[in-house]
Amino acid sequence: MWKDGMGFARAGWGVGGVVVAAVVLALGAGEAVAQRVCTSTPTGSQTIDCTQGSGSTNDIDIDAHDVAISTTGNADFGVYARHEGSGAINVGLTGGSVTTTGSQGYGVIGWHVGASGAIDIDVRNTIVKTSGANAFGVIGINQGAGTVAVNVDIEGGVVETTGFPSHAVRAVQSGQGDVALGLKDTTVRTTNAGTAWGVVAQHTGATGNLRLDVRGGSVETFGLHSFAVFGSAVSTPGRAAVSVADASVT
Repeated sequence: MWKDGMGFARAGWGVGGVVVAAVVLALGAGEAVAQRVCTSTPTGSQTIDCTQGSGSTNDIDIDAHDVAISTTGNADFGVYARHEGSGAINVGLTGGSVTTTGSQGYGVIGWHVGASGAIDIDVRNTIVKTSGANAFGVIGINQGAGTVAVNVDIEGGVVETTGFPSHAVRAVQSGQGDVALGLKDTTVRTTNAGTAWGVVAQHTGATGNLRLDVRGGSVETFGLHSFAVFGSAVSTPGRAAVSVADASVT
């Protein structure tokens, strides 16, 4: 769990260098405050923020088309979905853009810490850009003890990060279940000075398989300690498969 001068965390965790926190901001003068609402049709300064508590069996369903979401606050989110119970997280974005400029910002995140369910993030022809330090473009993560599959699929569009350090696309399984990350004809760029990961899938949990598939498009990373495409299955007894085809990787 972390804390900075601009806000305090109500929840947080770390896995393999990832730190995620849902933050209640106490912003100073000059910082924009985004209005967080659970909706698929945000307007104005609104961002998408949907959560289900530990006793919930409801799914989270977000299906947004051609939205224009922009945040400038530290530790802020463009699209945020968190489940603490038993249910699915379904996040769909088609077209539009999501932009964050504060440090520790997340463009799109699906985060499960509950007993069972699934995470499905599907992004089509969307531009996702983050420019603050320690920021993520698109991430799906299971931290719960139960069985929760993690699936992140991106087709077309752009995912770009410019902070130091920062990561463009990441899928992490630290519980039980499979983790799958697929990109098709997507442009991924990390343009900071280093310690940047382009496309990463990780399994550190008890059981399940890992699949990472990049088809077409391009993945560009810059600087020391950076990875373009990286798959890691540390403790799972399942199978791990990483494939790259018809893509430019630098």
